[in-house]
Amino acid sequence: MTKKTDTSKTSKMWLPQVWWVPIIAALITVAGLIIMETIKKVPSPQPPTSTPLQKRQPLEKISFDYWDSPDMHGWEILDQPPLMYKHITDGFVGESLEISSYEGHAIDYRVNSPAAGFGNIIEYVIKPDHKTIVYTKIKVLSENNTTTKDIWLAFVPGAEKPKRIYDGDEWTVYITPQQLGGGWLLYQVDLKEVAKETIETDGWNLEKIIAFRLRGNLSIASITIYK
Repeated sequence: MTKKTDTSKTSKMWLPQVWWVPIIAALITVAGLIIMETIKKVPSPQPPTSTPLQKRQPLEKISFDYWDSPDMHGWEILDQPPLMYKHITDGFVGESLEISSYEGHAIDYRVNSPAAGFGNIIEYVIKPDHKTIVYTKIKVLSENNTTTKDIWLAFVPGAEKPKRIYDGDEWTVYITPQQLGGGWLLYQVDLKEVAKETIETDGWNLEKIIAFRLRGNLSIASITIYK
């Protein structure tokens, strides 16, 4: 005797599952369209407007990775008694020099390389105390190109507008340092931007870098000049 298979019951079991298929397919299609539209609206990355300093070629780098006195490496000690110095190796910046001096004492470095005339950006990697001041001495040219004079720019942390002192022969320029860790700071100075708020307000234009000055107690790793 042949046993009959009840196919009607099997068909009824699959019916509730089959009717979901078109709905799922439609939802997948709609989701795909939404994703494609979103991708179209995301702007493509734009090329940077300026070259990051890490990719620029430094014109001159003044390093403080030595064990002897700065006056053996182009620096002039301006005051007596002589300063005290100590070579240190730091986990944040590597080799550097710790300089201790009497209050107000300073050392100068004259820039004689081509960087003097082509440099626009300066980076100081330092660990200052509350009285440390770093300077850049620049030569400026009058608007009619007939007169030059020297100006000192004193850089200190802060957010104030630059201040003219000594009848404009020196400016205090406030900058926002970048924290490097361990008390180390990166002072990054764009001389063209500084000039707009300082010497250009008096009718002078930047001609070149002349010298650097370090005043007070500090540790320093490097000074780098970029174009």
